[in-house]
Amino acid sequence: MGNQNYIKGEFQSANIYYLKPLMTKQGKFDQWIRYNLGNVYFALGEREGAEEQWLQAAGSESATLEFSTLFNLGVYYYEEGRYEEAYGSFKKAIEIDPSQIDAKRNLELALEKMESQENTPAKDTVSRQERQLPNKDYAERILEYVKRKEEQQWFSVDHDSADEQPVNDW
Repeated sequence: MGNQNYIKGEFQSANIYYLKPLMTKQGKFDQWIRYNLGNVYFALGEREGAEEQWLQAAGSESATLEFSTLFNLGVYYYEEGRYEEAYGSFKKAIEIDPSQIDAKRNLELALEKMESQENTPAKDTVSRQERQLPNKDYAERILEYVKRKEEQQWFSVDHDSADEQPVNDW
């Protein structure tokens, strides 16, 4: 019911449906509920509340939930101007599911923002080591690795489809 209300845009009702099972302390689906609750908070503009819920949902054994949580955290951090954290979240999300193009694109955007901040003189200049930014070579190697993996995936798909017999289209 919470998901249905969320889709309809009835966020307050969705919120109530998500909070009920958390209050019973059954715990079986807590991480899923917290992920969904974070989505509701984010839609309502309660960004810090969303971050808190997503952080509690993180560390799931479900790859789908973990990817979605990290992706949403990355978007949140990016919108908040926390580009290093966004980069880290998108990187972890891509490690879970390298086929997600949106995560790859967002990783590149976060990297671009980090590099542009690095090239802009700041009043309180902080060194690369103090901010723990990945160096440019390292970041480019990650993007090159993702590109190679993607090319291999496309090659294998093209290779597999070449063995199939053509189907007559009536």
